[in-house]
Amino acid sequence: MGISLNSSSTLVTPRDDLGLGFDGIDVEALRLGYVGLIIAPLIDANMALGQFKKMDIKAWLQPRLTARNADGSYQRIGSEFGLGQFVCEEHGLEAAVDYRDAAVFGDLIDAEMVAAELCRHGVLEAHEKRVITLCEGLTPTTVTNKFDDDAANITQDFVAYKATFRAQCGFNPTSLVVDTKVVDHLMENGSVQDKFVGSSDRTARAIALRGLAAALGLDEVIESGGMKNTVASPKAPALVSTWNADKALLFRRSTAPTLRTPQFMRTIHWSGNGSLPGATFEEYEEPQKNGKVVRLRHDVDEVVINSECAMLLDDLLT
Repeated sequence: MGISLNSSSTLVTPRDDLGLGFDGIDVEALRLGYVGLIIAPLIDANMALGQFKKMDIKAWLQPRLTARNADGSYQRIGSEFGLGQFVCEEHGLEAAVDYRDAAVFGDLIDAEMVAAELCRHGVLEAHEKRVITLCEGLTPTTVTNKFDDDAANITQDFVAYKATFRAQCGFNPTSLVVDTKVVDHLMENGSVQDKFVGSSDRTARAIALRGLAAALGLDEVIESGGMKNTVASPKAPALVSTWNADKALLFRRSTAPTLRTPQFMRTIHWSGNGSLPGATFEEYEEPQKNGKVVRLRHDVDEVVINSECAMLLDDLLT
């Protein structure tokens, strides 16, 4: 197993094997109810900061003259890319593993894996917060009817929302993000039930989400089920949803390995300092203690590619 030196000259051992104990980072995030890596899928960059080219919406939809010229040449499309910027920053957490505790409680708990899970959870939660902050920075659109009004014609409302979305960017939305409470309300709506279409998914919730997406005329409904504690220890926890249940995000999502297609947001990842797309696990000994430290780090930046490819719906609930 390779050994590297960090900035403080402490011997650090890569622990890629710890990552094998988890699902892929986006799957792991969904298991925790987080949606940040779904709204802003990962894409790798070969530098930590710089500029990237993106196709402006106006360039995508520009009418072209295509008739061949009299001299045999053709009309040529010029350079019509806009520029965006990114600055990847390293995020990480450490957790101590006490060798004596690990030996005493080894039959009951894997101290090393608990430390790794706590670190990964914390890094994912911080990423979730950064993505949601960017989403909530969009100019909100107040909904026509409340999503918890079972008698409201929500599916017809979504026809109008999608038309507005298409008018602002030229493309249809693919995805909708809502809190799990809102999913439950939408499933009780009469207009949704009238158009409900099932799927071949095996779990009841997956079937519900596929059917809900079909009823609303979208590719997918993304359910945010994440929770966060709003008070610091040792106070009693006060849990709230990570995603504001009174808001919904209608947007266009892409996982393509390019930023030159119409899309809302991506998480740009840089691996030049050893960060892995699924985050890097490492450990180092603490000679002054009977233990070691497990570390997780991730070098990323969350970037809005085309703000026109998103629409924030507001005031969803009564």
